[in-house]
Amino acid sequence: MTKWISQPPSAVICLLSSLCTALLFIIIILLVTITRSLSNDQQRILEALGDLADEIWKGNSSTYALCGKNWVLHDSSCYFLFRKVQTWDTAKKNCEDRKSHLVVINSDDEMNFLRQFSLSLSLWIGLTDKDGSWQWVDKTPYEKTPKFWNIGQPDDWYGHGRGGGEDCGQLVDGDGWNDNYCSHRFAYICEKTLSS
Repeated sequence: MTKWISQPPSAVICLLSSLCTALLFIIIILLVTITRSLSNDQQRILEALGDLADEIWKGNSSTYALCGKNWVLHDSSCYFLFRKVQTWDTAKKNCEDRKSHLVVINSDDEMNFLRQFSLSLSLWIGLTDKDGSWQWVDKTPYEKTPKFWNIGQPDDWYGHGRGGGEDCGQLVDGDGWNDNYCSHRFAYICEKTLSS
């Protein structure tokens, strides 16, 4: 026996229809609110990132104003790492062309700072004994600066077969100093004081 369900009264249909419309309206309001909330959060994040970028730029711009683009400020000097390998004389000239000089290491603190640049590099420094005694390129008295020679250095080795000894200083792999043949090619660091 088949039973037919009678059609619900129109008042019930109207009520259910109104209820569905109200639920749909509530869902739309919730979606808009959540979206706005996310947008506000995103906006706050973007503003925070912008503020951070401004702070970074201010820091860089003050370094830029003091040292120049891509130079690194430490204490009262600015440093520039050149990864393109050059002979010692070419590196010296390139630094001079930039109103600086090959780095002169005046303190333990400066040496520790410079080690970060040479962890996997050998770098020319502004030290030479081409005239028979070790001298810094900026005329800082060698005798008055700390020494960081590696064990057995300087050795003025002639075994490279190129004529002459090793007359130019280098910072080796973040460790210490070595004397090397000046025509070898290494990366280098230029230094300029803030008063330059």
